[in-house]
This record gives sequence, C-alpha cells and structure tokens, in this order.
Amino acid sequence: MKPRDLLNKIYGNIKPEFWMMRGLKRGSPGSLLIYYAGSHPGMRYIASLAYQGGYRERSLGRRWFWDNIASRRLRKNNDSLFIMESYYFLSRFLLRRVSFVVPSWVSSIVTFTDGDHGYEKNKSLKNDMRRIKKHRFSFEITRDAECLRYFYHCLYVPFIKKAHGEAAFIREYSDIQKKFLAAGPRCGLGVLRQGNEIVGGQIFFTRGGSLRIWLLGVKDGSRDHVNRGVVQALFQFSIRAFRERGFKAVDLGASRPFLNDGVIRFKKKWSPVLSYKKSGEKMFLVTCAAAGQAVRHFLKRNPFMFVERGSLRAACFYEHLPSAEEVNRALAYYRFRGLSELRVFWFREDTVIIDRKIKL
Repeated sequence: MKPRDLLNKIYGNIKPEFWMMRGLKRGSPGSLLIYYAGSHPGMRYIASLAYQGGYRERSLGRRWFWDNIASRRLRKNNDSLFIMESYYFLSRFLLRRVSFVVPSWVSSIVTFTDGDHGYEKNKSLKNDMRRIKKHRFSFEITRDAECLRYFYHCLYVPFIKKAHGEAAFIREYSDIQKKFLAAGPRCGLGVLRQGNEIVGGQIFFTRGGSLRIWLLGVKDGSRDHVNRGVVQALFQFSIRAFRERGFKAVDLGASRPFLNDGVIRFKKKWSPVLSYKKSGEKMFLVTCAAAGQAVRHFLKRNPFMFVERGSLRAACFYEHLPSAEEVNRALAYYRFRGLSELRVFWFREDTVIIDRKIKL
C-alpha cells in the first residue's frame, strides 16, 4: 500500500463520515433514527436490516471518532441507535458509550478428521446432495486468465448485486486479478459446470492444511441456478476435493454477524465453527440511550453476535420476560459452534434487562 493510501485509510477511520438515517422499521409502525459513522457499504447494510426500503439519509460530514454529536442526540430520542464501523481497538476509547461490539464479518470454518464428518448427517445437506446428483454438476480447478475474467463479469458481480442490492460490496477486477496472480499456486478458481455451461464459481486460497473460500458467484445471479443447488454444490465439491487432499479445515467465507441472516443460516448445515478477526477487520460499535418502540423492534428482529472479553457470544431480545420454552427454541436455533454464550435480554419500559446468560 502506498504511503498516501495508508494515510487516507488511517484518516478515514479516525475521522469517518457521520450519517443520519430515518425511516420505518421493518414490521414496526414506529420511526427508527440511526446515527451511523463509517463506510457507505456498511451503512447500506445496516439500512437493509433496519428499514422497509423507504428511508432518508443525510450526511453530517466528517467528524473525529470520539465526537459526541451522536450521544447528545441519542439522549433526546428514545427511538434512536448509534452505530460506528471501526476497528476493535477503538472500542476501548468509546467503552462507556458502546453497548455491544459486533464483528462486521464472521468466518464459518468446517473442520474434519479422518473418519469423522458429522456434518454429512444433516438432513438438509443430504437433500442437497440428491439435488446435486440430479443436475449432474461437475467441478474443476483452474488458474486460467479468461476463466477469471468470466467469473468476475458473469458470475461474481451479478450474483452479489442480486443477493445484496444496495448493500452489495463489489471488489474491483484489477484488485482481484492482482491478488490472484500474486498468490500463485496458493490461489485457484473452482468452476462448476452443468454440461458445457459454467454456472458457478469461487476463488479460494490455501494455507498450510486449510482452505479459505474468498469470493463466490452464480451465472447471471440467476435464482433458477441458485434453486438448483449451485451454491451448495460449490461448497460440497470444495470440501470433498480438499478433504481428499489431506486438508483439515475449509473456511466457507465471511458472513454478516446477524443470526437471522440467510447466509449464516445456510452455512449452519455444515456445522461450522464461527470465528472473528480481532485485528484487520472492522466492528460495528452499537449503542442506544434508551429502548423505545422502534429500537425494540430492531433488536428483537435482528439477534446478533457480539464480542465480550475476547469471546464470541449471541444476543437475542424479547418484549417481555421470555418463557423457558421460548429460551429453549432460541438455544436450538442460535446454537453455533464457536459461540460461548447465549445472552437473553428483555425490555422493561425503555430499559434493556439482562435476563439469562446460558453457556453454549
């Protein structure tokens, strides 16, 4: 990285752009106000979680990360959140104002040893395997330059756009190509075919005895291809191919930390171990002054993972004191390997109450 680019990156993190967003919360008649500091893709992602699609945004300009503009306004509005996208170490400076430190991304790592592949007992995964066989997919690994170009323009870009809409974060082709070439044989392109047609692909990296899937795409972002099991086939062929080569783990790639997110739910069938990077990846630093109606709706609808004392935990929220049956359902649904605890919260008027801490 050039010195100028490094300085711009540092400046962008200690003096980020602040935004104010207001709109209807999904499923709620109330109006949710969000003060957000950070990148545009991060802001779009939070907006996709929070609003039905209709919301207004206004830039408040760049401000130092310790600026208390948001905290002053939060105290005046019970239906408001402050979310700052920044690196973990900055949370120490904002500790009194931050309620939760939420990883912006988590990894899903499938581990296996000889003769122990418990994830294959998953009923949904067995159904996927029958669908893969039905459509007669084939898989190959290549480093061909034209295949890389085709992957980017015809698979990766349309798939990410259709999957994430305005919240899509799309890497530049030149950056992908540079990283692909620099990694040499440690990097490859897995191509999925149906007959002679390329219908899916993924870029992966190997390191030691593990494989990391970096980018993934489906031809034209087609829902028909997705429904035929293209994404499942890409994961399954990769796991099988590298397990046979003696690899001990496959990282299925980064997912958002919200526990109802479709991507993390999809990956659960492989029984992965969740992990996060304490350095090098950004966090969402989330706080609210009080839990008004719209804030409660947001928290109840979007249970998430958070970091406390270096451990990855899960948080879910209830309008009232939850019953034992409700907690047991949450345990079954939100249990992931790699999460140390389920933290159960409920609301008393506009206050968040910690009810239970359950080890996972």
